[in-house]
Amino acid sequence: MGLKAKPELGIQFGAGGDTSAEDLEATGTSDPSKVIDLGKKFIEVRVEEMMIESEGITENVKSWRTDVIQAILRDLRSEKVMFEAADPPVFNWYVREFGIDVNLFVEHSQIVQLTCLRSGIWGMADNPAR
Repeated sequence: MGLKAKPELGIQFGAGGDTSAEDLEATGTSDPSKVIDLGKKFIEVRVEEMMIESEGITENVKSWRTDVIQAILRDLRSEKVMFEAADPPVFNWYVREFGIDVNLFVEHSQIVQLTCLRSGIWGMADNPAR
């Protein structure tokens, strides 16, 4: 019926929205190279796109793991990955750093806000589209 699998990759899973950063720190994260290696294997078997989970990267952390994002984009083709961007400051950062065409998935209630950010209608002063 036209459905295509999109595997989800990440350095931390199972946290949920109200898990504290402290609890997640105690759990720990996987080495980002595991995400990259698995992503390369998915590309080899012709997976069209992979979802990158935000937990442990930009969600419920004391400071964002931009190093993980940079490593993923350095080693995997950008058109093959879609990053979860759960909050406006997160998707603003992605658009600022990687341009208006960066592939993001957001909650349905934030689609208009992201579209306006990308078109330059809305956004913080550092929005490159403004």
